[in-house]
Amino acid sequence: MRAPRITTRPGFHELVDVLGTGSTEEWRELYQRAKADAALRGQIRRALPLVDPEVGSGAELWIFLLEHIERVESPHD
Repeated sequence: MRAPRITTRPGFHELVDVLGTGSTEEWRELYQRAKADAALRGQIRRALPLVDPEVGSGAELWIFLLEHIERVESPHD
């Protein structure tokens, strides 16, 4: 994966990169953060249409996870 485009914190383009070509560990980390952060879930929703479907075929999975995250995950995890 490419190095981040900014040095202070990951930005929107890095989110698109992780959604499209991220490793399993990156997806797990992103999912854990998304469970607790509604703003991040909104960013993921905005980033999904920018993921190249030829490269990132997991958009459908992320859409499902975002739609069901509150029902699937206990708030006490």
